[in-house]
Amino acid sequence: FVLSEDSEPNIRKAAIQSLVKIMGNEAIPDVIEFLNDESEIVQREAISILTKYGDNDALYPLVSIITKNETKNSV
Repeated sequence: FVLSEDSEPNIRKAAIQSLVKIMGNEAIPDVIEFLNDESEIVQREAISILTKYGDNDALYPLVSIITKNETKNSV
């Protein structure tokens, strides 16, 4: 997915939104990949989409990112 590599976080955020509009739930595996994005803006958009449209496959990655952020904030 070419736009996922754009240097601008807002472009990557828009890419996630477009992907879900076009592919629906079939985009969930791709959206999960955005949880590892370097930009918090992109990560938050991925989390938002996954909590709305995600299925059980999205649960473990969501818990992992939350745990990772809690650990990072507690240090």
